[in-house]
Amino acid sequence: MIPFVEVNRVSLGPIGFHPFGVLVLSSIVLGVWSAARFGTRRGVSNPYPLLLWVGAAGIVGAHWASVILYFPQSMAADPGVLFRVLDGLASVGGFYGGAAAFAWLTRKAPNRWLLADMVMTGFVLTFIIVRLGCSLVHDHPGLLVSESHLLGVGPWPDGQTRLDVGLLEFVAMMGLGLLMVVRDWTRDGERVLMIALTYAVIRFGLDFLRVADALRAGLTPAQWGMLGIVVIALVLWRRMPTTLSAPVDSR
Repeated sequence: MIPFVEVNRVSLGPIGFHPFGVLVLSSIVLGVWSAARFGTRRGVSNPYPLLLWVGAAGIVGAHWASVILYFPQSMAADPGVLFRVLDGLASVGGFYGGAAAFAWLTRKAPNRWLLADMVMTGFVLTFIIVRLGCSLVHDHPGLLVSESHLLGVGPWPDGQTRLDVGLLEFVAMMGLGLLMVVRDWTRDGERVLMIALTYAVIRFGLDFLRVADALRAGLTPAQWGMLGIVVIALVLWRRMPTTLSAPVDSR
């Protein structure tokens, strides 16, 4: 059994902060840095505007998905919650929000596939750190398991031993990060589509282990979103270039 470790708010004199918030902020900074580094190496001279706009759209999409798909009652009680973008985030909305912004911003780019690979490079690092934060605050409780279960976490505040789906997804994201590093990518777009497909399949399965998520027609909103990602990725796979491109600017 993995010990349940609760991470609390930290105070340094008059300043208080929660480690989860620090991890989220760090994930954004490091993700943008990682993506920009990849882009610069491939000849993208100014990657930051694209990365920042995609990231901003992802945050807005994540918040709107949280409110509309998971907690619609909060919007009915206070429509202003839609504009408090840090008041609840659902990653599936972030994926679609970021993708929509990317599609619009790169509609005239000479090689969108290279830029998509750049964005995915930053996303993987960002999401590794975000899921580490989720595992530390235990905001994705899973099914009850026995104390002898290899992946069981406990005791939770209710005294039970259960799976921590945030921790499981953190481990999965670490695996995707390793794949990103060790695989020899030979085609523009291969990185973004393979990572997206693999994550979608993993996330679809892991959501069956959650116990507190809303269900829509028997599946969580994220699972419906993952099905959409699989379909989109398979359609786009046929359009993927057969080689790596020459350096290209994002402007």
